[in-house]
Amino acid sequence: MIRGMIKVIQTHFTKRDRVLKPQEITDPRDRRGRRYRLERVWRTTLLALCLLTESTRRAVSIGRVLPGRTGCGIGRTALSDLVSRLEPEEVRGLLRGQIHEEMHRKALKPVELPLGVVAIDGKSVWTGDEKVNDFCQRSHQGDGMPYWNFRVLRAVLVSAAAPVCIDQAPIPAETNDMGAFADFFSALRREYSRSQLFEVVTMDAGFCSEQNARLVDEAGYGYVIGLKGNQPELLTETRRVLLPMVEEIPPEAVSDWERKDGYKVQRRFWRTREMAKWLDWSHLRQVWLIRTVRCSDRHEETVVEDRFFVTNLTVGRLNPSQCLTVVRRHWRIENDCYNTLSHPLAGGYGLLVP
Repeated sequence: MIRGMIKVIQTHFTKRDRVLKPQEITDPRDRRGRRYRLERVWRTTLLALCLLTESTRRAVSIGRVLPGRTGCGIGRTALSDLVSRLEPEEVRGLLRGQIHEEMHRKALKPVELPLGVVAIDGKSVWTGDEKVNDFCQRSHQGDGMPYWNFRVLRAVLVSAAAPVCIDQAPIPAETNDMGAFADFFSALRREYSRSQLFEVVTMDAGFCSEQNARLVDEAGYGYVIGLKGNQPELLTETRRVLLPMVEEIPPEAVSDWERKDGYKVQRRFWRTREMAKWLDWSHLRQVWLIRTVRCSDRHEETVVEDRFFVTNLTVGRLNPSQCLTVVRRHWRIENDCYNTLSHPLAGGYGLLVP
């Protein structure tokens, strides 16, 4: 079965020579110590990521079953060391180049939405008692024991048929997700602004600030940002305006019931323009409420969760059902991408594979 899956994946990548033959990437190894060409090690790494292997040990075993000269017998330590020493900006450039090629093939067109949507979020890709690079931040566990934490910012195109990572960058040790957002978004915009790959940026509440929202708005993009207690005044006013609507008017959109974790789940959507240009949020046009209802099969109890969002989108840009879709697609960055892109083979900076 594994051999059959490998053959399918190899056939897919054979049509993308730039991915299989990464001339843009410098081999960091000494010439005298190279037993296997970088191309063969790279192919093994790609296949391991595509097969969702859970360890470098498994990745090494995949390299040894590849036919002929396509595989390699590199050891676990050597593979981990090589991947961790690759120049991150070179790998980042390879990712971006592949994204542009897929755009040219029209493989990244939005599905069930009239426009492209990118979700941005932060993620820990490595934690441990060793400082593996200069981006590591020192933190403490619940028991007070120190450890090193390495985080990245990641941009995922969530409007396509499948979520695709289009960029990733390490968060400097001296700042955090919020502090690194401006530089990351500016680089993302420079890379893809002419392509019209996306028109809307979604973020969770950890990125919610007037400055971040204004940066996206002034760049000509729409934003949809989660709203929680880190913006207390904005949240209080949003709750005051939206919650009475739940009792007074029916939702503008209602999702189908679906099963998740033993529950039946339904989402209901309300929005208003009443808070447009609220205080210093001059770019704000709407606030949204999505109420999630969960009904257990075993009990009659219903659990209700309310989530609030701010956006600069005009009411006519998306219909209510599409608004629900945009929010649900944001969760793809966690549910569909993190397990792959946080793989042990992702190395210190994240080996980015579209």
